Amino acid sequence: MLLRTVISSFFKTLVDKLIDLSHFLNMPLLTALAWRLSLKEMKGISHKGPAAKKLIVLAKSGGIDDLGAAFSSTPAKFKIYILPRSVVKRTFLYYLKGRVTDGQYLTNDRTDKETERLKLEYRAYLYKVLKFFQSLFGCDAILQFNFIYYAERELAAASSELGITFLCSYKECLRSSAFWQETEDWYKKSIGVFQGWKIAVYNEQARESIIRSGVAAEWQVETVGCARLDYSHDLRNTDTTDTPRRVVLFYLIQDTAGLPYFDGSFRKEGENIEERESGPLLSWRSLAQRTNAALLKFARDNPSVDLIFKGKTGFSASQRKRLGESLPENIAVLSDGTGNHLLKQASVVIGWNTTAVLEAIASGLPTIIPMLLSDDDSFLKPYILDLNGAVIQVTSPEELEQALIHAVKNRKISRELSEKHKQVLKKYLGNDDGRSGERLRKFIEEAVYRESPNAI
Repeated sequence: MLLRTVISSFFKTLVDKLIDLSHFLNMPLLTALAWRLSLKEMKGISHKGPAAKKLIVLAKSGGIDDLGAAFSSTPAKFKIYILPRSVVKRTFLYYLKGRVTDGQYLTNDRTDKETERLKLEYRAYLYKVLKFFQSLFGCDAILQFNFIYYAERELAAASSELGITFLCSYKECLRSSAFWQETEDWYKKSIGVFQGWKIAVYNEQARESIIRSGVAAEWQVETVGCARLDYSHDLRNTDTTDTPRRVVLFYLIQDTAGLPYFDGSFRKEGENIEERESGPLLSWRSLAQRTNAALLKFARDNPSVDLIFKGKTGFSASQRKRLGESLPENIAVLSDGTGNHLLKQASVVIGWNTTAVLEAIASGLPTIIPMLLSDDDSFLKPYILDLNGAVIQVTSPEELEQALIHAVKNRKISRELSEKHKQVLKKYLGNDDGRSGERLRKFIEEAVYRESPNAI
């Protein structure tokens, strides 16, 4: 393991130095070589036929899981390779470092002509890199997982100019109706037009918001659903063990889950985007602290019950720190990665404004939402996902304890989803039938093999 880490670190340094040298010498060929060296074939996907076509994927957690679900049972007709997003960002730094962000990409071309000029220079350089990359390796399509990523905005444009199909499988679709209304305004004022070919989204709310905001045309946006949710549907249909396992699975609450977050700042509902810098910090922190305290007490009072606390990738360190130093022995804290594989161990799931809650619902497990809100949190209610009776809501630590005790004593998977369950899964993740992987696969295949890969 140590040797592998050392080799990986050395290789990353080598790639970074090669990119640095390419800019020093103004030789995009060296950047293309660095990209080629960084490529890795995606694991766990089989291929059918000669696989003459090649799809390059800009890796991101969650998105990779959706892609894996899309090709889990059906061989791909083309080769799929992973390209670390960091190698693209390395080039971005030479042109636009600090000038734009994910949350604020648009600039006023009348007052900030320099930034606009640098965007075009960055795009022109990427065009040359892609041309060399095509010659060295071949590239028929590129797939990203969020169209707001600043380093990939001009890559989409350069790809389209060169005739490379640029796709987005947009994974940031789980939002309340209030949040989507504000997102549309943000898209219009800060994000601008998608320069690639097509966007796949989870749900109709996301599709309509993207179209209304002008990010993409109606023909460019397709609703396919959340492919990785297929796993939960499969689990519900195949896990026949109803024996109590006495395991509570808690997805630790992220402070900003489902809250309006634009370019590093928060704002209240109805507040103008231009005023958001002075707005108060919106957070579920107090809710998270009350829920943590209630579950720590439950663990101490019920030593025969095992609890798994799952952190969110990128936030797990702060989530773990908030739990304190001395934890009961029956608590295991897991960090990073997706947590859907943990559902098979659980008797009951607890979560808040997260895809994990929908995954638990689809798996047929009893799912608890800790509505331990204080009066000070009342203005945040519009940002809570409306789960329409598909979950168990508790409003006090005592109710939470009773719900957990009942669940671990009577583990029971709901084999058939109720209409409420289906409606919630359809609304938020576009997947009430366990076939989103099939839809995502079709979306990608049709784009990779389209007859006229010309610029839009």
